[in-house]
Amino acid sequence: MAKKIISIIDARAKKNNHNNPLNKFIERAQILKKSITKSNKLIIGVKDYGSLLKFFEAIISETLFSLKIINEDAFIYSIYIAKLLSDISNKPPKSWYAIDFILEGNKTENPTIIKNGADICFLLCSLFQKRAEHRSMTINDYKKYGIGLYYQYYSSTDNIIGKQMSDNFITMTNVTQKSVTKLIE
Repeated sequence: MAKKIISIIDARAKKNNHNNPLNKFIERAQILKKSITKSNKLIIGVKDYGSLLKFFEAIISETLFSLKIINEDAFIYSIYIAKLLSDISNKPPKSWYAIDFILEGNKTENPTIIKNGADICFLLCSLFQKRAEHRSMTINDYKKYGIGLYYQYYSSTDNIIGKQMSDNFITMTNVTQKSVTKLIE
C-alpha cells in the first residue's frame, strides 16, 4: 500500500495541531498564569468579578500543572470551581448546611438546588474543613454527600459537570486546598 506524501508544512501543522481542546486549555492556563505574578498573588489587585474569576482560574490551573494533572476534564471542572469560588466571594450561600439543600431540592424537585448543596459540600471539604466538623457531621460525611449530590444532579440533568465533579470530588478538593494555600504562602 502506497503512503501519501505530504509537504513539511502540512506535517508540522498536523503535528502541532492547536485545535485540540486540551491544547486550547493548556494555552489558556499559561496565559492566565502569566497574568498573575509571584508578587501579586493576593486578591488585592482583583477589581471585579471577571478579574476574580480569571485569578482563580490561573491559581487552579497552576496547581493542576504542578501536580501534573493535565487533561481536558481537569481544566473543565477547574473552570467550574473558579466560578464557584468567585460566586461565593461575591455572595455567600443562603445556608452552610447541606441538609437544607437536600430537603429543599427533593421537595421542589429542582436539580439546581441539589447542585448548590453539592457545591456547599465541596466548599466545606476544600476550604472550610473546621466548619464541616460542626454539628454531628464529619468531613467524610460531606465528601460522601458531595459526591452523591453531584451525581444526583448529573442524573437529573445530564449536565456533565455533575458527573465530573462526582467522579473527581476528592482530587479537586485537594487541588482547591493546594491552590488556596498558595495564596497565603
